[in-house]
Amino acid sequence: GKDRPYRHRREIRDIARRLHDAFKAANGATCCRILTRKVRHEKRAHFQHCADLTADAAALAARLILQQRPGLAAQADARFIERRQSRIGGMLRHLYHRFFA
Repeated sequence: GKDRPYRHRREIRDIARRLHDAFKAANGATCCRILTRKVRHEKRAHFQHCADLTADAAALAARLILQQRPGLAAQADARFIERRQSRIGGMLRHLYHRFFA
């Protein structure tokens, strides 16, 4: 909360650690240099690889947030989520339908 920002510090650190560990388990590392070494010299492949890793991290973060605060899903803008035509949009649709369908 804004009124007491350090109130949930331990809980937030634990959740951040879970995000880090889940990302590392899924991708084998968290260091960009290691994650992108195979596509380093191919600009388009490098960009796509980074975008995919970012989408995966966002999905992991969204899941962790919704596990902690499932009530937030009720506040989602379903029309906005349904309009998204991207991998992240697909992930958002999946999460939305998982919690509300």
